[in-house]
Amino acid sequence: MFIKLRTSKILILTIIKITAITAILFLSSCSSTIRFAEKKNKSDQFGTNKNSTQNRNTKENSSDDIRDEESDNSVNDDNYNSNSIEFTEDGFASYYGVGFDGRTTASGEVFDKSKFTAAHRTLQFGTIVQVKNMRNGKIVIVRINDRGPHIAGRIIDLSETAAREIDMINDGVVPVEIQTLK
Repeated sequence: MFIKLRTSKILILTIIKITAITAILFLSSCSSTIRFAEKKNKSDQFGTNKNSTQNRNTKENSSDDIRDEESDNSVNDDNYNSNSIEFTEDGFASYYGVGFDGRTTASGEVFDKSKFTAAHRTLQFGTIVQVKNMRNGKIVIVRINDRGPHIAGRIIDLSETAAREIDMINDGVVPVEIQTLK
């Protein structure tokens, strides 16, 4: 009887330890620590250097409706061609914002919820992606700068600002189609 009681205690303690370790690993995969802070130009929507890829916020259903303005809010023609689609994926999008604002992303840059950025599991950092909300047809262009989402069934996590552009804030999770743009 003593051996059974002792074995039961060891088994219970082992289960508690495994549960605690699993919870810690799960929670730590959804966050990161602040390793550094950097100044960014607030008009730079993607959070990139002004001399590199320029930005474009959103566009409605037409792939020809690209703003080609001399501003920080357009995508440079050398880096963006709406007719060049390399990768398409359908699934669900979620968004992240306040709780992650100021933390370091997997790419090493500081997450800013006001930028048009996103997390994807496999796309290369810096990839420009068009995200279409399948419920309302609204489209936003984002730059991949993080890894995720870490929840099964979701294919992309958008920054809060990008999510707001396609009206998914109230829903939280919406069906989307994503396409990489070159």
